[in-house]
Amino acid sequence: MSREITPLHIMSAFQVEPPALDFIISGFLSGTVGALYSPGGVGKSFLALEIAASVAGVDLLGFGPHCTGRTLYIALEDPEIVLRRRLFAIGSHLSLQQREIFAEKVEVLPMLGVPFDLRDGRHANWLTARADGVRLIIADTLSRAHSGDESSNGEMAQLLRVLERIGANTGASVLFLHHVNKSSGRDRNGDQFSIRGASALLDNARFGAAITYLEHDDAAAGTRIRYSVSKNNYAAPIPHRYFLRHEGGVLLPASQEHDDETGESPKEQRMGQRLNHHKPKALSSLLNPCGSPYLAAKNGETHDW
Repeated sequence: MSREITPLHIMSAFQVEPPALDFIISGFLSGTVGALYSPGGVGKSFLALEIAASVAGVDLLGFGPHCTGRTLYIALEDPEIVLRRRLFAIGSHLSLQQREIFAEKVEVLPMLGVPFDLRDGRHANWLTARADGVRLIIADTLSRAHSGDESSNGEMAQLLRVLERIGANTGASVLFLHHVNKSSGRDRNGDQFSIRGASALLDNARFGAAITYLEHDDAAAGTRIRYSVSKNNYAAPIPHRYFLRHEGGVLLPASQEHDDETGESPKEQRMGQRLNHHKPKALSSLLNPCGSPYLAAKNGETHDW
């Protein structure tokens, strides 16, 4: 054992009211492991950076007040120039004071091409030491952080135990980014069963959230994205949230006036449209003015973020 195991004092638990639960963001308890997943190119890396900003105390997402702290962002799949462009885009929405807070409390490590495998004890120990005093660790993406079989429940359960151990030893929450399976990406499904690979990835996590594209009634308003918490072990159910993609790819809050179960606007409900049951359509530059790597590649177009 790497640490002393102390039995819980039962009578004390009966008699002493415990402190309030400490959430990183709504539903994501501090010191636990969570997943953020989506089809490729929807914007989960941007959302993760903005979650890091929110934890730092710079709340672009409208997630509301919570305890703040430092974030360690492990960028395993994107080159440094892309990370710099994302940060530049986010910075355009911040004041000088907010930029300074972000820079002080968020550490981004460009690790594309760096050998990194959390199943290797040396790498797990390195991350544990590097995350000392950190409130949130973000691994972007999980598939680049291990050499195991993603479809094996046994191997993925073992990987989640490594993340749990890092959280237990540092006090940090660990948020890993991941993709959805093909059918879920096609149907814009963000439920608990849409995550790619072994079910243990989300079964063993204590929090799961997904983002998916939704079409918008008004093309000029841009691309609407739904954020839905699919798994939440320690809080009341959390309503869907909606974001619009802005210049450079930044996600900012959109109108929240949608049905919490379907994600439909009032107009869509009247017309009987169920957006989450439609195959996604290629979005024109008018609908998606800031570009998406996933859709641009599909359409043979270029993108700049």
